[in-house]
Amino acid sequence: MEEKMILRDKVRRLILEEINLLKEEGKNKLPTEQELSSKFGVSRVTLRSALADIEREGKITRRQGSGTYISPSFDNMKLDLFRMKTYGQLIQEAGHYLKVESFITKIVDTPEFVRESKLYDREKMVMTVRIFYADSQIAVVCIDFLSNEYEKNIDELKEYSDSIFEYLKKNHNIKLTVGSIKFHGANDNDLNLYTDIKHKLPKKYLIIEGIEYSIDNEPVLFTKEYINTDIIQITAVRYR
Repeated sequence: MEEKMILRDKVRRLILEEINLLKEEGKNKLPTEQELSSKFGVSRVTLRSALADIEREGKITRRQGSGTYISPSFDNMKLDLFRMKTYGQLIQEAGHYLKVESFITKIVDTPEFVRESKLYDREKMVMTVRIFYADSQIAVVCIDFLSNEYEKNIDELKEYSDSIFEYLKKNHNIKLTVGSIKFHGANDNDLNLYTDIKHKLPKKYLIIEGIEYSIDNEPVLFTKEYINTDIIQITAVRYR
């Protein structure tokens, strides 16, 4: 399954490269599925899966009997939440210098939003906070909550200054495959409920509250992500 996902993602990147070439040539229609699958050396099933992903992102439109076209909104699409990379990758791809600070890791009372999920019934959790900088500006503050089973790994977590997703994959062989998210407006007072961060943050920023699941569909990670939208812009497509 993972190999299929890797191939599909590779084909997706190849299609996006093809789109950029077409745009440079002033064209807006993609080659046929047969032509693209032959060019990339993949099956039409894999190609269609990748095309479906890009269509859902709002970057192409497919018209029955006519073909596949580059969406007029292609250049305005920023961050696709449904295929999101780590914040570190996004910051680097935007041309910024990345710095990640492991700010604090400690045992805390289980926060209210985790209790409300009814997916975790223990009194304590491990909270670990990472700050992602773009150049000298704070781009994202990630507050992650893990089961108190990870208490024995606190020192390890304190030293780890990359994405918590990478930590779980590399150190515990846990791959997070799907997550559910909620959006909230937030300000500095809200952030202080979780930690004593004294860094200067934007007056207004977006918070994404999430639950991340393993490949076995088990909830592993509960997150609060505070995003400076001046640096990381999020877009989505609405279908009616």
